Order: sequence, then structure tokens, then C-alpha cells
Amino acid sequence: MTKAEKMRAVGVGGVKTRGSRPKEKRLGGRTLKAWLRPNKARSLCDRRRKQRRIEESATVGVQK
Repeated sequence: MTKAEKMRAVGVGGVKTRGSRPKEKRLGGRTLKAWLRPNKARSLCDRRRKQRRIEESATVGVQK
């Protein structure tokens, strides 16, 4: 599937954007670029999620 086909599939033309971020055509919170390159995007998302999990576990440890 080419980039153009993917864009057409999500209907990038008329998709409502979120606030002042025109690049992020709502694709489940991912940017369009990220959606067009799924595996790279996923690794980035996971890295962020992992970081958050580490921070949360750290704060929980302190509270105990």
C-alpha cells in the first residue's frame, strides 16, 4: 500500500484535527507520519510508555 493510498484510506483531506496541531489527523493519537510507518511509530510509543511505567513504579516505591 503506497503512502497516497493510506492517506486516501483515512481521508486525510477532511479529517478533523485536534486543536492547533494540523499534522495530527486523529489516528488514535498517533501522528499521520507515525501511522504511515507503523513499526517505527510503535517502537517510539512503547519506549514512551515504558518510561512512564518506570517512573510510576518509582513513585509507588517511594510512597510505601
